[in-house]
Amino acid sequence: MIRHARRAFLPSLFLVFLMALLPPAALAQSGPQPTSPWRLGINMEDAQNGVRVVGVTPGSMAAEQRMIPGDLIFAGGYSFTPQGPEDVVEAVRTYPGQGHILFMMVRDGNRLFFAARPYAVGEGENKRYALGMGVSKPDPDTPLTVTQVVPLNAAAELGIQVGDQIIGLAPLAKPVRGQDIIDLVSNYSGEGSIALLTRRGGETTLFNLQPRNMNAPSENASSSRTLAQTRQEIAETQAEIERLEAEIAAGEQQLAITNVGLAVHAHHDGKYAEARRYFAGACLKDIGIACSHLATYLQQGWGGPADPVLAPGACARACTLDSQYACPAAGAGSAISDAQLQALLGAIDPDLDTFAKAWGLDMTGDDLVSVTAVTPGSLADQHGITPGTLILRTDGKSVHGAEEVSTRKGVKRVTINKDGESAILYFTATRLEKGCQ
Repeated sequence: MIRHARRAFLPSLFLVFLMALLPPAALAQSGPQPTSPWRLGINMEDAQNGVRVVGVTPGSMAAEQRMIPGDLIFAGGYSFTPQGPEDVVEAVRTYPGQGHILFMMVRDGNRLFFAARPYAVGEGENKRYALGMGVSKPDPDTPLTVTQVVPLNAAAELGIQVGDQIIGLAPLAKPVRGQDIIDLVSNYSGEGSIALLTRRGGETTLFNLQPRNMNAPSENASSSRTLAQTRQEIAETQAEIERLEAEIAAGEQQLAITNVGLAVHAHHDGKYAEARRYFAGACLKDIGIACSHLATYLQQGWGGPADPVLAPGACARACTLDSQYACPAAGAGSAISDAQLQALLGAIDPDLDTFAKAWGLDMTGDDLVSVTAVTPGSLADQHGITPGTLILRTDGKSVHGAEEVSTRKGVKRVTINKDGESAILYFTATRLEKGCQ
């Protein structure tokens, strides 16, 4: 880690493209310190080309700067405000030969950032690095300013211009893994920030985050937590969990009703295998009418072979759930079990269960999966999914590339990010209402 203290005012011009006198030294980070009080406010997992954000803590600086699940961190390092040209010289002199040096600048009132890769000059022990730009600090109250850009060099190729004011500097490691970010946070000194470059869709975003000290005393000592407050928070959290579980249960019940409507619709279209599958899915959620229709399908062999063993069980289950939907063969056998229904579901045209086909989506991407096309009238279309929408999770599981997620089966819940806003979509009654009007 490069530590910086305020240095004496140096009015002279420094040309960073001139080679430093000493050879570069790689930036070294010590291992993580589990007792470190610093927290960045993000949950993450390693991805193919960096680190994917899977959660952002409400109230953290990451949340304030609108980092969202699905962002892919591909570079990171310590950020600081340079006090003089010598800080830039030092960053270039110690460049390890990989990664970038991030410059945060102001031009005409607009904030810009440039990830520069210094170029090598010389070989072996004489190898040095340079950027091809000059900087100076005319007076103590003026930010460090670019005073010269050498044509056809690193700074010029990035579009850095004379007059740009440097307000931040960060040597970045690239690519990064989750352990690299843990090390950055664990070894944070309390000064400066941690700069993270991320990709979201086709855009690159800079997040300049200051970790928060979890051991810092409260600003208001009288607001210290009491045991009663903690218990109250636990009770409120438990109530919220119960509310969410009730919502999930209601959603599953609605899904079962949806399956009945889809089954009837498929039956009317002569798609008996599909109808049989939907009736089985609704019966699994204890819908009596679905169990009764499933028994008929099993007795008659519609949409698959007849099954005289399971048919009476489906009738018995229908009778148990609601006598209105009981069938004459109900007394001939025990009610069908969940395991039998699960096996039945898996035996009926498993291609109907694939995520891409069931929702009507085409997708692309390895680290970040985005929608490329939506089938008109499909479930995805009815939910408002459009090309460019990011697919973050299905049924609570992270995605690992378009090819992998498109073949997942039985997807009932999808977490997306559209236009910077995250949402969870369910296999709801939307299609039922449309199909049964």
